[in-house]
Amino acid sequence: MNPVEQQLRTFITENFFVEDGDLRGEISLTRSGIIDSTGVMEILLFLEERFGISVPDDEITPENLDTLDNLVRYVSQAENRVSA
Repeated sequence: MNPVEQQLRTFITENFFVEDGDLRGEISLTRSGIIDSTGVMEILLFLEERFGISVPDDEITPENLDTLDNLVRYVSQAENRVSA
């Protein structure tokens, strides 16, 4: 497990009271009831504070933020854009 995934997994399990074993990478965080719209905002704030990533409104989509796998990919791509 890479460090980005570990940090996101820890944040989600500690803040949304989901067991780590229940948090599979491909499960929808919203459809499964793990997070709601307020939870999305909490994740956005976490991304900004922890990784220095400001997510533009047009990138607040399920394809970027609705699963752990999508979040890991999004953070990795955002970090690559910043370092390039």
